[in-house]
Amino acid sequence: MLAVDLLASTRENIEYRCLVSAPASGISSAENALVAARATLFPAGRECVWRAADGGLIVEQTGWLTTSAFVVCGIGALVIAILCLAAWRYLWALVPLALCLAAALVAVWWVSLL
Repeated sequence: MLAVDLLASTRENIEYRCLVSAPASGISSAENALVAARATLFPAGRECVWRAADGGLIVEQTGWLTTSAFVVCGIGALVIAILCLAAWRYLWALVPLALCLAAALVAVWWVSLL
């Protein structure tokens, strides 16, 4: 799931995606305001480094919402799986949970694309 979000965050060209989602204020108006652009694994997204109008640097990082939701859902699923495995006869309770978690992760990923 995180790999799909990383692909969505860096589709076409990382520099292009940074230019399209540039911060509204504070960046230099020079042609070469974008200093660096790279894909990141944690959080799954992209990092854009801009030259600030005052001479410093502005770092924009995407992907925190999706990554944190994935981690929280993963930890929750692991806890529930351990509890269900402790009570073996309730193992089939994991099937609806897995489907709900998958649907929730797809929904979070979809919202992060907007």
